[in-house]
Amino acid sequence: MVTSDIHHVVGYGWRSGIPELYLFDGTTRPFSGHTTLGLTGERRCVGWWDRAIRVRHSCQSDLPATKPQCTECSRREGFWRCMTCDGFACPPLSPEIHSYCRSEHILYLANFGTERVKIGTSLASRGFSRIIEQGPVAAIQIARAPGPIIKQMESYGVQFGLAETMSRSQKWKAWRQCTDTKMPRRWLADALEMYASRLPEHYSPHLHKPSPVTYTDSVAPTDLLARASLLTMQAGTVIRGTVEKARGHILVLNDGAGYVALDMAALKGHLVDFSPSGGTAQVRQLGLFD
Repeated sequence: MVTSDIHHVVGYGWRSGIPELYLFDGTTRPFSGHTTLGLTGERRCVGWWDRAIRVRHSCQSDLPATKPQCTECSRREGFWRCMTCDGFACPPLSPEIHSYCRSEHILYLANFGTERVKIGTSLASRGFSRIIEQGPVAAIQIARAPGPIIKQMESYGVQFGLAETMSRSQKWKAWRQCTDTKMPRRWLADALEMYASRLPEHYSPHLHKPSPVTYTDSVAPTDLLARASLLTMQAGTVIRGTVEKARGHILVLNDGAGYVALDMAALKGHLVDFSPSGGTAQVRQLGLFD
């Protein structure tokens, strides 16, 4: 009897230095050793996460998904209003998200291999995990405070010219162009000096000595990413290879013909077969993804 090994992917992350996919049923699939997976071609909304009871609910729409999460499920989750808030005028939130918002957060600066420096926030209890999931070449934590204060400090950084977001394609391009691993740390130091000198004085007590993000051996160096060909995923595609390294959302495998790069974030919402019996070979390309 053949048992189906098809699962709905709802996200990706890192745990104990190992990248993994998050599945709708609450389990995870870590990436290590020999890996095989196939794209079924079916994509569904990931539904919504109920923080009150810590359960993921299915999307009620029967329409084909064109993006990982539909607008209705995003509204039910209620997290988007918190994420897009600048901390100065917080919107009404559910008790669970309000508690998240008011908990201790950290402020960080991240560099992906070019002069552009990103400023961001993360839940303090997650340590370096949130930053590692993004895959910077170098990053430092610079402040700690309740969520609204940290969001305000982030808002000032964006006003000062620091990047608020970095798309996956921008990161991929920056990684492959990074040839000097010392420069990212210098760019971070310059950005921190500029930021601290312009930040309103009443935020200064929340700043602390820069805490560099540390990586495990499983994180891919930029020279390996520069040698990897990005995979083009389509219905029926099957990937087989040995996991070498990973950085942020990119997994690097050796498929016997060379190094290939799989965008784990692009699998979100897709039904993935972890024990495919056939399928077409993966397609390599040297360009960027959307």
